[in-house]
Amino acid sequence: MRPDGKHVVSASLDGRVRRIEVETGKQVRRFDGTHPGGATFVAVSRDGKRVASCGKDNLLTVGS
Repeated sequence: MRPDGKHVVSASLDGRVRRIEVETGKQVRRFDGTHPGGATFVAVSRDGKRVASCGKDNLLTVGS
């Protein structure tokens, strides 16, 4: 969850990382092709400006 409590970030087996608005369930942002084979973990920076993810490809990706 982002520090503002309004958004959650998820990893999925389709390799995408998504930011979703908690109140409405709407997808706010999607990072396509982040991890071929599946994204397995996400973390959000303390200030909520960066998202780190890793996947079955053994790569760490950082986005904003």
